[in-house]
Amino acid sequence: MNWQIGARPYKKFKFNIVLCIVGAVNLSIITACSIQPTPENVTGVSTYQIVQHIRCEMRDTLRSYVIGAMDKFGQSKLARELKENPELFAGFDQRMRSGFSKDLQDILNRYDHGYIGYEFTFDMTEQNILDGGLSFGKLFTNGAFSASVGGKADKKRNNVRNFVVIDNNENLVRFLNKDNRKKEICSNNSSGVNFAYPISGSLNLSNSFGQFVNLYEFGNLKAKEGDSVWNDTMEFTTAFSGELGGSLTLSPLTEHIRLTEAKLKQSSLRIDKHKLALTFVLSKEVDLRGNPLSASAQNARARELARLELECQRVRNDTNSNLVVPCIPSRLADGFQF
Repeated sequence: MNWQIGARPYKKFKFNIVLCIVGAVNLSIITACSIQPTPENVTGVSTYQIVQHIRCEMRDTLRSYVIGAMDKFGQSKLARELKENPELFAGFDQRMRSGFSKDLQDILNRYDHGYIGYEFTFDMTEQNILDGGLSFGKLFTNGAFSASVGGKADKKRNNVRNFVVIDNNENLVRFLNKDNRKKEICSNNSSGVNFAYPISGSLNLSNSFGQFVNLYEFGNLKAKEGDSVWNDTMEFTTAFSGELGGSLTLSPLTEHIRLTEAKLKQSSLRIDKHKLALTFVLSKEVDLRGNPLSASAQNARARELARLELECQRVRNDTNSNLVVPCIPSRLADGFQF
């Protein structure tokens, strides 16, 4: 942007122009878009809301699987009621299932003891650069004098959040609806895919869980004496950038030193890197001696395996893929007494 001001500017007008430029420079240096980069700065959605949104999507995925299994094994009427009135899932306990066939009860009980682990990593960087300068000039009898002064401010901030959430399948299906403040968690969980900021939208978790189920049921992922584990790691990078600049030119020169040009350019860059590591775990059904594991023991083992598997994923990702990483969660879990 360029503005030309006439040959006879008033001194007061020139003074106001300079004052405005200096004020803009100072204001830009002092202020920044955010001191601590967070998801709210870009989406208006908090970290807590993003996590709950993903847990709600996983809950809905598990519920769809339960309804599908009931349809398949002769419980279509109740399946339809659960689909039309999801709040009925809160009472989906062993008493409600008492009339189910053994095959259906075995399937539901097996997945009840499963656990889902999520490791979230939010790496958010914001950079603001302000570049400006002033030029001065004066006419002499045989020539002209000019001088310029400039400055640059480069501000960069980074915030990394990393944490783990672990859910039991049964609790997720039945009870994820209200938090401690009695607020509905999943009531507004119908948002679709967000291509601009993927972590805040639907992640197609039904595909991940569906592949796990298919491999477990039909792909030899399961073993009575072994554990069944599936891992998915999703990474998203979103970058926003913008630039605003302008210049002011005053002419012509006179015999007095005066401002001839002022330039100001401000640019901003925001890079958000999000990583979600998912693990689905079903515990083995017998201990090292071949004795059946109780339901509580399977739950405890699956929960510990989910935690260990997320740790092992981190080790594998941080290590050269050509190296053999001695991180085997099932062996680590065998050291615990359940």
